[in-house]
Amino acid sequence: SRSKKKPGTLILFDQVFTKHQTGDECQENPKRMEILCGSKGALRAHPFHGLDFEEHIEPATMADILRVHDWEYVYDLQKKCEPLHGKETGFLDPPGHPQDTVLSSKAY
Repeated sequence: SRSKKKPGTLILFDQVFTKHQTGDECQENPKRMEILCGSKGALRAHPFHGLDFEEHIEPATMADILRVHDWEYVYDLQKKCEPLHGKETGFLDPPGHPQDTVLSSKAY
């Protein structure tokens, strides 16, 4: 009989994630991704060495994205990322709200 692999935790990590440049103060930055998921990252060391990594990820389809986000959010994100080409960062947050959701041109 075939042995089945026990279910575990799958970490999805692709180098494209490091293109989401949000500045050093934002928790979503390339250095943090490298510290956690890089070849010598914390999630590859004991006690996490049993985690599974998938490192070449196909972009999600719009149908997949809309399973977890509503259209208004996706559209707003897309429109706010488009003008960021050539700029460092922008914010997803609406006017009058704390500016704490940092965007880059690669966020969408």
